[in-house]
Order: sequence, then structure tokens, then C-alpha cells
Amino acid sequence: MKKTLDPRTKIIISFCLSSAGIFIHSLIILAGAAAAGVLLALCFGADLIKTFKKLKKLLVFLLGVILLQSLFIKEGNTLIGFSGVRVLTDIGIFRGIGFGLRFVIILLCGVIMGTSDEQEMIEGLSRWHLPYELIFMTKLGIRFVPIFAEEFKDTMVAIQLRGIDMKELSWKSRFELYSYILTPVAVRTLKKAQHMALSAESRGFGARDSRTSLITLAPSAQDYLVSVFSIMITLGVFVLSTTVGRGY
Repeated sequence: MKKTLDPRTKIIISFCLSSAGIFIHSLIILAGAAAAGVLLALCFGADLIKTFKKLKKLLVFLLGVILLQSLFIKEGNTLIGFSGVRVLTDIGIFRGIGFGLRFVIILLCGVIMGTSDEQEMIEGLSRWHLPYELIFMTKLGIRFVPIFAEEFKDTMVAIQLRGIDMKELSWKSRFELYSYILTPVAVRTLKKAQHMALSAESRGFGARDSRTSLITLAPSAQDYLVSVFSIMITLGVFVLSTTVGRGY
């Protein structure tokens, strides 16, 4: 399925999943949407284990956010409390889990879209008559995320080579050190962006209103069937969510 579906079909699938994740509050439906996202990502050939290994630090941060959100919700039945003060409630736990499921759904949508070739994705968006400048800017923005991460990692290695152990520093010292690091990292990243802009202008980017492409995309009957089925399922889930309720 990975090579037969048009990239625009994957965009529609991701849009349907993300819409369900953002606007639906029922935990049952959110869990179902997350499970559907996992199955679709596996069908498209995505390596979920490798992806989650790269994002394991982010997942730890997500667990912390879920816990904090659970602590600040005071509605529902008290599970943990001290001297009449509510610390943790069942509604807080449910909303924290809902936030985590939404995050996983959005992540899976990105994984699904990432299974398509980059040039095919750009060509598919161009066939929808979106401005090429906007598509190109979005593509560069996505590519600059790992570049920024690499610059930050190189800076951290340079600091460790100077004999500074981050684990031995206090939280205040760490925060001050990170604030000092961000400025040179941002400057180097902006310089790379400037060089890339000069390279694009020297190659005549934007000189013509229309662009030609060697890639030819033609949606098949399977693409139309999957797209219509995804939209119908999403609409049905929205209708079902009004009867199921919040699911808490």
C-alpha cells in the first residue's frame, strides 16, 4: 500500500486522524484513533520502533506534562488529597491520558506523511494549486528541525570537552548554561538559512510563475476509495462522539 497510494491520499488520512484527535474528547474514540494510526503507519511501511526510540526523551517529557495536567484539574472524585486539598482526581487522570493520546495521534500523522517521498509530497501539494513558495518554505522548515538539533548537540559536545559535566550542575546553573547556548546555536542556524536562501536565488528560484516536474501523479481508483472511506469514517466518528460524550 505504501507505494501504490498517492501522497495526497495520505494527507487526507492524516487530516482525518488529526481532526479526530483535536476535536473529539471521548477517550474510547481517541484510543481507537490512535490504534488506527498505528495500523496505518505499519501498513505504509513505517518503522515505529525506530521512531519512538528517537523520541524517547520527548515521550518522557510528555509523561511529565500528562502528570502536571492531571494535578491541576480539580474536577471529579478525589483520588489523592491532603487536609481537604485535592491533589489528583479521576477527571484529571482522564484528561491527562486524553492529552497523551492526542499527542500520539499527531505524531502518527507525521509518521504516515513521512512514508511518502519528499518530492512526491511536494508535487502532490502543487497539484492542489497551493503556492509553491509556501510548500517550499514548509519543506525547509521541517528540514531545519534536525539541523537545529544537530547544532545544539555539537555545542553540548564542545561544552563536555571543556570539562563541564552537566549532571553535576545545579538546576539553576543548567538553566543559565542552556540560555547561553541557545544564542550561538540560533545564530549558526540562521547563517545556514541565509546561505541556503542565497543558493536558491542563484539557481533562479521564483524566477518563473510555474514550475515543471519530472514526477507525474495520477490518483487511482484505490486513492479515491480510501479518501472517501476515510472522510466517511471520520464523519461517523464525529456523530458517534456526540452520543458517547466525553468518555470520562
